[in-house]
Amino acid sequence: MRSTMLKWFLVPAVAAIAALASQTANAEKVNVPFNFSANGQSFPAGAYDVQQGINGSFVTLQQHDGTKHLVSVLEPGVKDPSDSRIVLRFDVNGEDYILDTIQIHAKTTAHMTKSHKHHKDQERVITGE
Repeated sequence: MRSTMLKWFLVPAVAAIAALASQTANAEKVNVPFNFSANGQSFPAGAYDVQQGINGSFVTLQQHDGTKHLVSVLEPGVKDPSDSRIVLRFDVNGEDYILDTIQIHAKTTAHMTKSHKHHKDQERVITGE
């Protein structure tokens, strides 16, 4: 009886750990050459990992050294379902960069900035490697 109960709890835990490990391996790299803010947090310039959640409904942006991260909900957003790009879109206000959306493959986040009226001269786009 005890070994049966152990299997009921141990097998799902091992499967979850394996799924998370494979998810980390699938992270895509993005280099952001400037400091920016998102959802009230400040982020330094540098290398970031972008990865889609296991069920595909969220995206994580994490500083490569793991000190800062952001999680946001994904929704369909790109007309071409075969689009495989990673794109970070920033609103620019003077010298301030504010993360507005994250596109990962054919999905994107909702606008994170309060004013999402984009003008090409007030926007900065960073694509993954």
